[in-house]
Amino acid sequence: MIRREWDRSSQQMQALLDEAEKELTEIPRLCVLLMVNSRTGDFSITPTTLVLGLPEKGDGVTWISNQGPFVIQFRGGTPFKVAQFHSEEIKPSSLYMKKVLFPRKLKAGIFEYAVGLCTDGKAFVHVSGELSMNPGGNT
Repeated sequence: MIRREWDRSSQQMQALLDEAEKELTEIPRLCVLLMVNSRTGDFSITPTTLVLGLPEKGDGVTWISNQGPFVIQFRGGTPFKVAQFHSEEIKPSSLYMKKVLFPRKLKAGIFEYAVGLCTDGKAFVHVSGELSMNPGGNT
């Protein structure tokens, strides 16, 4: 049963990637995929930890879900100018996404965030996403 759920989650994640490639003109370089099993409440954040060195000009992180709207809330510090972001619906697809650009002066550190995602008439929260920033060093 656990293996079947994992296989289904992998297939759903691949479907999300396929949909993003079809709907978006360009897949973001730094992308985090969000999914939740609405039956069990199990979250998938891929990658769970995003490790970054010196970003390129205009770089940012893009969170994507095809299950419903979401919110990202950083806890105890953020590399961005604000700590909370809400997704935007990408019409006519069923994608929800939010790209947040890095500020000019990037803070180093490990920044934890929580995700709230609404799907199937329910709200789910996951608290272990992570950005590891090392703007002056190697990744």
